Amino acid sequence: MYLVAGAITILWAGVIYFFMPPDPIRARGFDDRERYIAVARMRENNSGVRNTHFKIGQAWESLLDLKFWIVFAMAFLMMIANGELLASVDKPNADFY
Repeated sequence: MYLVAGAITILWAGVIYFFMPPDPIRARGFDDRERYIAVARMRENNSGVRNTHFKIGQAWESLLDLKFWIVFAMAFLMMIANGELLASVDKPNADFY
């Protein structure tokens, strides 16, 4: 079951990668007015459209943010339950009995 779900996920990622536009400026199906509205909404949210520069100050800001570490800890601790570390506990050992 995991292999089927993983294969579907990988195929869907390929579809999204090739068919979803990276920003509203390059999106197909919008006229000029709709494209302007989409870019204005991104500007209003301070999302940016084509920012490819890495700013070290933003990296430090995220490392000092408490919300980042809470989300990181939740994601990390959820993955421990699915890891191989605990999978060996479920298998009976002949020396244990």
